[in-house]
Amino acid sequence: MQFNELKDKVQSLLEQITPRQKEIFLLSREEGLTHKEISSKLKITESTVNNHLVTTLKFLKSHIDSNVFVNVLFLYLFLV
Repeated sequence: MQFNELKDKVQSLLEQITPRQKEIFLLSREEGLTHKEISSKLKITESTVNNHLVTTLKFLKSHIDSNVFVNVLFLYLFLV
């Protein structure tokens, strides 16, 4: 898959999760906020932030080939 295809696939999958999960995922991956920073910003516990991220990552992993999943995470961590 090419970069744009991967990005489109992830965007499509992110539309299938709850708005709160998406918000937390984007704050973590696109803005680079820590769990503590996200919890403070959204006025929720760090545990809740962690739970949402774990759920979101499991969802993405279950819908993307495992080799592609690693590439997607790399893209979101370093390129997006």
